[in-house]
Amino acid sequence: MRIGFGLAAQEEHVSDEAFLESCGAERVFLAATPESRLPTLAHAIAFLRQGDVFLVQSLERLGDSLEEIVAALEKVSKTGAAIQVGENDVTPGTPLGDALLPVSRYLAERIRHPAPPNAPEASDESRRDGPERRQRGRPAVLTGAQRERAQRLVTEQGMSTRQVARRFGVSTATIYRILQET
Repeated sequence: MRIGFGLAAQEEHVSDEAFLESCGAERVFLAATPESRLPTLAHAIAFLRQGDVFLVQSLERLGDSLEEIVAALEKVSKTGAAIQVGENDVTPGTPLGDALLPVSRYLAERIRHPAPPNAPEASDESRRDGPERRQRGRPAVLTGAQRERAQRLVTEQGMSTRQVARRFGVSTATIYRILQET
């Protein structure tokens, strides 16, 4: 049996009834007001039996949030009925039907529990809080004052990079890197 669920016509909205009947719904459950949507949906799901097809024009008809939509999809799935959303038949056993619930559950879970603190979004937040909050990468071998002093020793006093590197206890590559920064 094909059972449809939708919203009744309101002033500027077109009723789902015409769409559901065009899809061959034998029984149609229409929510007259937004407040009556959940009880009407529960009644429609209770009416479903194994092998029925549950018709809705869009997933938004099943709930206001992704969590409500996922809960409604799970209830329909537990009855053994197939789900047809719009013109798409989301039958268990088909690739789309098998993917709909797990993907919906995943999205609902991501909304309930956002990304972990070590995710890229969290590192963006720590960067905004300033460099003193968290050290990133390898610690600097020379302080800012030491870097300036090393640069002056090479450029103004004519010391070789090897001599300056030995004086500060770093590699010559570090001294060359300091000289390139200016």
